[in-house]
Amino acid sequence: MTYDEAKELFEKYVQQFDLTNEKQDYKYKHSYRVASLALEIAKSLNLSDEEIDLAHVCGLLHDIGRFEQVKKYNTYHDVDSCDHGDVGYDVLKELNVDNEIILKSTKYHNKREIPNDLTEEEELFLNITRDADKLDILVNTCNEVPNDKLELNDEIVQVFRERGLTVDKTSGKSSAMQVLRCVSFIFDINFEYSYKYIKNNNLILSKLDNLLKICDDERLLEIKEIVKNYIKERVSD
Repeated sequence: MTYDEAKELFEKYVQQFDLTNEKQDYKYKHSYRVASLALEIAKSLNLSDEEIDLAHVCGLLHDIGRFEQVKKYNTYHDVDSCDHGDVGYDVLKELNVDNEIILKSTKYHNKREIPNDLTEEEELFLNITRDADKLDILVNTCNEVPNDKLELNDEIVQVFRERGLTVDKTSGKSSAMQVLRCVSFIFDINFEYSYKYIKNNNLILSKLDNLLKICDDERLLEIKEIVKNYIKERVSD
């Protein structure tokens, strides 16, 4: 499937939804932004023209399950509704998409951990999609100073100390906790292009500075130092 074919399929599919709905409109535009970021990441990896086009496709289709999710539940919160990656996989199968790379990039792009049985090629395109998705989320959400309280606990702080998995979605729904979850994306980024994009646009440290305006917990300063050093390690001069 070429990008032009994917775009035609995508446009035909989304027209059945109310794109005047703010949530639906956001995901429509998000899909194209992620596609563009996936394209740039793929170019930075010196992939072939065909592979770059495939990354572009994966980025565009990754959130196709969101439209049905919003229509049915009026939320993006998977814990309270459905796993939109799984829904997207089913939607693409119904639309006769049979490319396993596209299908698995859609199904697993939102998972906290990716399967260990993927082929090297499947993992590459999945990680391009995951990076592109996270970059757009970092740019377009959680930019304002949260107006609620940040309840730090040792388990969350340990995620940063161990440079481990991202903060789990079930940790809390407060806007402050969502910002901290976005910050933890830094440990689940794969490509140097993505780290440079984060650094050059100050996408992570600015969010921590916003959290520090509402939370004087010293552990948050520790988290900021951990994140700052991690970014420095991942971006070559």
